[in-house]
Amino acid sequence: MKAKFKSPDFLKEKGTDFNIKLLKQAVKGDLSSPLKFFYDTEFDFGEEKSPLMYIGEGVPSAWKKYIKEQKKSASFVAGQCRLDAEGNLQLLAELGKGQKPAVLKALNKSLLKKCKLQAYFVDSLEEAAAGAEAVASASSDTVLEDNSMALRLAALIENGQALIKRIDPVIAELEQPLADIRSTIVTDALIQSVQSGLKVINSVNLSAYIANAQAALAEAKDEAELQELDKVVAEVKAKQPILAQIATNSAKVDKVKDPMDSDFAPISDDPFRTFLGQL
Repeated sequence: MKAKFKSPDFLKEKGTDFNIKLLKQAVKGDLSSPLKFFYDTEFDFGEEKSPLMYIGEGVPSAWKKYIKEQKKSASFVAGQCRLDAEGNLQLLAELGKGQKPAVLKALNKSLLKKCKLQAYFVDSLEEAAAGAEAVASASSDTVLEDNSMALRLAALIENGQALIKRIDPVIAELEQPLADIRSTIVTDALIQSVQSGLKVINSVNLSAYIANAQAALAEAKDEAELQELDKVVAEVKAKQPILAQIATNSAKVDKVKDPMDSDFAPISDDPFRTFLGQL
């Protein structure tokens, strides 16, 4: 697909049908390993604006300028993708702001449906793959009218629970110590905890997960997993501002010089013992 996706002007000239043809060819290939993708649900085809999507190994060089220009667009997303066990397209967003349910719905309805595909966002391709495999195994004896949606919801529940399990230790360890950054006593132990916490925070994307889950909730009807997913989403949303505050305050602490490098280095992480040691 990369070679035929020559440039924005070329795709504008060729039109939507050509893009659909390329997508159909792309999904017939090996998508078991992550590939690059980008889409724009408001791509200018000349006579009209319609969804456009690329999937392939690497991004065509002629599109890099376009991607840079569109990275703040509400209709654009770029990242990595792969097919799940049921042939649905998992999207891991890395750039762009077009992750809202209405945008994803437009992509699915206007473009991917014609390729017999449905896309949904995941927070981690690895976690999503594991979740889908577990769900497929657990539901092998269950007959569902819409098996794809049921698997999608179950994978989202699995991913959300894994996400919560990943961020809960960070919140438990850093929420209270960093609640009032002005009175926080910076110690070696705190700096190490902050650095570890920031690695976790920077490795998750709560917004992408919430957008994906809300899109699924909006599309699903009577699936049994709806209520459970709704609870998981509510829990993730409740933790999002807490994690954001921890990230803000952690960034401040992480910039503080290691107290052991000071001319008046503390004797201990315990401020009372340090005070006694300086008498």
